[in-house]
Amino acid sequence: MDWSDIQGYILTEERVLEAAGVGDIDPESFREFLRLQGITVEDDLPPTLENDLTNRGVIRVVDGSPRATLYGVLAFGRDPQRYPQTRNFWVSCAAYGGADQGSDVLLVGEAKGRLDEQVERAMGWMRSLGHKERYKGLQREDVFIAPEAVVREALVNAVVHRDYSLTASKVLLEVFDDRVVVTSPGTLPNHMTPVAVLAGGLPRSRNEWLAHFMMVRRQMEQRGRGWPLMRRRMREFNDTEPELEVFDTERFVRVTLRVTSA
Repeated sequence: MDWSDIQGYILTEERVLEAAGVGDIDPESFREFLRLQGITVEDDLPPTLENDLTNRGVIRVVDGSPRATLYGVLAFGRDPQRYPQTRNFWVSCAAYGGADQGSDVLLVGEAKGRLDEQVERAMGWMRSLGHKERYKGLQREDVFIAPEAVVREALVNAVVHRDYSLTASKVLLEVFDDRVVVTSPGTLPNHMTPVAVLAGGLPRSRNEWLAHFMMVRRQMEQRGRGWPLMRRRMREFNDTEPELEVFDTERFVRVTLRVTSA
């Protein structure tokens, strides 16, 4: 079934991919995830591993056949972007030589793989852009384009909270000469408002299992702490605030980080 054809229903990480089975899950990645939680896993026989995968939502048995869930593929898949439904579930990176998309394109990149790999690869691409000069009085210092912790948190939020029913859209990381922009498909989950998000209140997730996965992988802040920390780091960096915009009609969320003082 083409997920994009389903109207009025937000598809969740629990849905199965018909073409993905137990063999499409990397067992060592799964076992490492368990070990990070203090769960010791021996080299079990495949039936026991399959039971573990089923019990933890990585696979579901549909009509007698085990099928990997979206959560399972994005967290532990061997090749997460190989399926028709997931081919756009990655971070597209682009740097421009001006203030808009009509400017010269300086560098592009693709951050694919599992969710944690997407964030790490997008951050690696960002670092490849180099540093900028900043002066404090007469002292010059080389600084990252924007605080790494803030960019990382924006990316983590984008890949964790995006609406995965929008199969034609990617997460975008765009760098302009005056700002860094992270765009995520979908609107804010569960009727949250931008004001509540910025305040760190009422933490909710559209994809609870993926959020838990990223927290265990130490990629994501504790619930409710991310945005307050982003705001503080940006104020310390250049006395600006991260901007959050929600476009309900177009169905995307945009986070803007100003890289020059307002």
